[in-house]
Amino acid sequence: MKNKNLLILCAITLLVILAAVISSKLHAPSKSVEKVKLFPELANRINDVSRVIVQGNAHTVSLQKKDNQWYLSSADDYPASFEKVRQTVINISLFRLEEEKTDNPEFYARLGVEDPDKEGASSLLVTLSDPANGTLASIIVGNKRQSSSNRPGLYVRKQNESRSLLVEGMLEVSDDDADWFDRQLFDIPAEEIKNVTIQYADGISFKIFRNARGQIDFDIRGRDKVPSASKIVVNRIATGLEEMRADGVRAAENFNFIPEETVKTTAITFDGLVIESRLAKTDEGTFGQFTARFDESANSEPEDDGKDVSAGVRDYAQNLNDKLSGWVYRIPEFKYEALTTNIDDLMRFPGN
Repeated sequence: MKNKNLLILCAITLLVILAAVISSKLHAPSKSVEKVKLFPELANRINDVSRVIVQGNAHTVSLQKKDNQWYLSSADDYPASFEKVRQTVINISLFRLEEEKTDNPEFYARLGVEDPDKEGASSLLVTLSDPANGTLASIIVGNKRQSSSNRPGLYVRKQNESRSLLVEGMLEVSDDDADWFDRQLFDIPAEEIKNVTIQYADGISFKIFRNARGQIDFDIRGRDKVPSASKIVVNRIATGLEEMRADGVRAAENFNFIPEETVKTTAITFDGLVIESRLAKTDEGTFGQFTARFDESANSEPEDDGKDVSAGVRDYAQNLNDKLSGWVYRIPEFKYEALTTNIDDLMRFPGN
């Protein structure tokens, strides 16, 4: 019995020693160093950065600066957020070396600093370049430091170097194009919607309408009564344009709307704003192309003490077109479903 207990004790001791060795390999040499900047020259060359590449495991985001504006080369040159890119460059310039960590590739994944093209990798390789394509900084960004410290920290590794590092600083980057532009496209509250017409690919259309602002439920053209169960679905259509956001974007010239698979939806508000949508569903997701205009004949809003309230609607429609023209957006599936609603064949009818 004593020998058995001794063996168990030895086994436990061996496991403890093994765990300690693994931990020491992961963090060693964990040498405190002077907190020097990781890229000391970058702070003076922030305005020289003209290209940012973020390479992930499945996708690479490419950003290019042209005429002092940033564009997503990886998304057909869609305008990117200037502030987002600038803050990314500034944050990298502020990285300060805190500790040296493991140089053993077997432990990179625990810190999130493995090569991004490795299967299952969670790391991101961020590269900043100047107009001559000279590299100003290139770093593999890993996990955030998990500690009770108030100081933000990240595990990183310079490209082509084996030593992983703990740096003081913060960085929010993504290999999703949509995280680099303003996702919010427009917001048309449901209570502002006067009517919606859905034109299906087979030429049949379906229309809902309200006779006055404040009317809670929509009526259906050609149908005297709407079953209570259907009212919820019908009213949901009007929410399709609320807080419309983009999860991706393509140039319209690079997207093919197949007529036999495209639904056209037209929504008109009480103040005469018209939003026309072309909608399609592909293997890659649900997509919409939007145009806006002002229809004076549809404006049922009274004049406000002689002030032309329609002027604001015209301006809003023009601003929307300036922003959306020439682009097709990947939109949330629930928005697509609302804007292409098919109640049932009994509620569909030919004509407009």
